[in-house]
Amino acid sequence: MSLRPHNLIVALTLLIGAVSYRVIAQPQATLNLTSTAAAVAVGKTTTLRWSSNADSCVASGQWTGTFIGKQAQSFSFVVGPLTNRDNSFTLTCSGPAGSVARTVVVQALPPPAIRLVASDNALLPGESLNLEWSAADATSCTASGSWAGTRPVSGTETVPNLTKGNKTFTLSCRGVGGSAREAVKVAVAAAPALTFTATATAVLDGRTTTLRWRTTDATACTASGDWTGAKAKSGSETVGPIVNEQYVYNLTCTGPTGEDTETVIVEKADPPTLDMTLSRSAVKPGETVTLNWTSTDVQSCQASGGWSGAKPASGSETLKDFTSKGKKTYSLSCKGGGGSVRDSVVLEIAPPPTISFTASPAEVAEGASASLRWSTQDATTCVSGGDWIGDRGKSGSASTGPLNKVENLHHHL
Repeated sequence: MSLRPHNLIVALTLLIGAVSYRVIAQPQATLNLTSTAAAVAVGKTTTLRWSSNADSCVASGQWTGTFIGKQAQSFSFVVGPLTNRDNSFTLTCSGPAGSVARTVVVQALPPPAIRLVASDNALLPGESLNLEWSAADATSCTASGSWAGTRPVSGTETVPNLTKGNKTFTLSCRGVGGSAREAVKVAVAAAPALTFTATATAVLDGRTTTLRWRTTDATACTASGDWTGAKAKSGSETVGPIVNEQYVYNLTCTGPTGEDTETVIVEKADPPTLDMTLSRSAVKPGETVTLNWTSTDVQSCQASGGWSGAKPASGSETLKDFTSKGKKTYSLSCKGGGGSVRDSVVLEIAPPPTISFTASPAEVAEGASASLRWSTQDATTCVSGGDWIGDRGKSGSASTGPLNKVENLHHHL
């Protein structure tokens, strides 16, 4: 029988009538190789420790060196800084008991690489948001901002019923290589609304008008058409002079969840005209009269004086219920893009005139004279006739002069 000398010592003893073998086991080579850390941050070091029953050891892989004697049997060695993700360290030890090799792998890890994705960056109030994340080389993660709490290093989550406002979802993760943070921002807003007007949409040739606008839930506004450029979310601007027949002003305001566009059209207008007439200029109490009016290039009319209220641009109205005498003025003010205009008519309310006319004495001798006296009520003019002719005052007296025949007594007023 043949045995290898370094493993066994064979003793052969011859016994009477028998052969026996005695086998003695020899010590085997041993080696224990460890690292203080299985993983370190990139650029850091680690300490390798070993123990063996060898006389010498040789390092290979990502370290080199020879260790003899006590260093071969028990020693520690710092390796690094480590830059490769996987770092392999091999130690081969040899001695009377033979040789043995051991390998340890130490990882050099970077800070966590976080990927955090939101399903949308702008939502309407009440909608839901889906978040998806993964964090390579992380051991733990924590949410903050618009969400909170511990999170796994990868996963998905739905955030329901979002309220209005800007939301920030932050994820902070830690690992052997350090820490990292990632955030996504989501705007939660209603669709933008725009109000866009002009102080006048019909403007006199060469004049200006002012555009006014205001928005809600908008982040930017842009003008187009007969004006251009970026505009504030709310404001006013004077445009003109208006010399062409028509101008078109567009304004588009955008927000996280949409946009709104409004248009204002401004036209060149002629100066307004207005004409008022009465079917007659004077009436008795209880009678009626018709007031007529026409206008051009007006947008609104307002009555004052003997009547009131908003009136159409053209029309007629019956005036009645006059109970007292006097004069009434009916005015109308109308406005248009080309300016304003005003007109008035005056109506006189008066009963029929009365007159008192006497002569004193009523009879005189031939060649004598008499005195004429008169007074009126509600009269505006008096004219005499008969034996005296001419314009007279509304009241007064006059002498007839010498009267020489009966006809001289025929005086009319």
